[in-house]
Amino acid sequence: MMNKRFLYRCLIIAAVFATVLDGFGQQRSYNASTPYYPNRIGVDAYMHGGAFAATTGSISAMLFNPAGLAELPGRLTIHAESCWSAEAEYLGLSGINFSSQFQALQFAGIALKTKSKFFVGAFYARPTDFTLKIDPIQVTTEENPDGTGEFFDARVEREQTSLGVAMATSFGERLSLGGRIEWRQSKAREKIANVIGEGDADAVRFSIGSVLKVNEWSFGISAQSRYKATGDFTYSSFPPLIRVDVDPEMRGNNELIVVEPDAFPFYFVDPATIRFGMVTPSAFEKIRLHFDIEYKGFNDRDSIEPWQFYGGGTLNLASHFQVGFGAFTFTKNYDNAFNISNAETFLTLGSAIELKNFRLSASLLDSSLLADDDTGRLFLNLAVGYVLH
Repeated sequence: MMNKRFLYRCLIIAAVFATVLDGFGQQRSYNASTPYYPNRIGVDAYMHGGAFAATTGSISAMLFNPAGLAELPGRLTIHAESCWSAEAEYLGLSGINFSSQFQALQFAGIALKTKSKFFVGAFYARPTDFTLKIDPIQVTTEENPDGTGEFFDARVEREQTSLGVAMATSFGERLSLGGRIEWRQSKAREKIANVIGEGDADAVRFSIGSVLKVNEWSFGISAQSRYKATGDFTYSSFPPLIRVDVDPEMRGNNELIVVEPDAFPFYFVDPATIRFGMVTPSAFEKIRLHFDIEYKGFNDRDSIEPWQFYGGGTLNLASHFQVGFGAFTFTKNYDNAFNISNAETFLTLGSAIELKNFRLSASLLDSSLLADDDTGRLFLNLAVGYVLH
């Protein structure tokens, strides 16, 4: 009976993996409409460079590999994170900046362990929030091509809210399997002078993963489906006017006309993703190394390279105190649009301390130390957790 049940579950896992990976083939027909600027959620992961696909026993695993939800230390686990990000230039172009932001609650999760070694979790997250500011722009007219002395502001805002549930189970001490379903709402707001457009859209994505332990080595694999939410901008003042050629087949043979569009569509795209991870055995009973390789199915027109790498280590200084270090890449290629190439490398540092039932942790992510321009960014994440044994 046990063998049949195990085979049945493995067949379900394989079917869902096939469905998730099918999203890579569909992804190539879409192009992201906004800068790819994900917030770095997951203090425990970014303590050691963001490698977390092969880690179990942490509630943060719901974000990286749902199978890692297995082996929680207690019956009930509660976790909350906040984040601060520093202002940084976008693409190294003067006058266009990501603004500094603080999120008091960027991630919150709760997980329960049942008597049958079944783990259930739920979470709230803000995965991608940013404001892209543009320095004041001078108004020009045909009569005053050098400027009228008046200025207007422009800014782009993107906000996402996620709610999800995750489940995991373990088979003995070696194999853990898990899955996650996530609903995500995306909001967009753009302001150019006194024209303000707003819109929102939502969609569902899911993830599945497994963790295998062999002789104190851990190996993990997870995959998540493509997320694509589409919507329309609505205007709080008046719609923008745009110039349109009435004869697009013979451009330049007639005057352009000014029209007022009914709506402007927008969409958010987060591509299908697959991640492989490994955690080494403990060396000298104090240090373990973590490595992840991630592939995102961006299409050829996107500026983000599909392969990303994460790695680092954790050092146990005492039974209740741990520090971590690592690095990961955020590889971009803007040759086509901006004649700029940039591979952003984040250095990470973190620590965690356990005080009875509480766990306090922090992680710092900095890409400015290795940057050769002004595009470096800085994230500081703080978390508090509670475990009921």
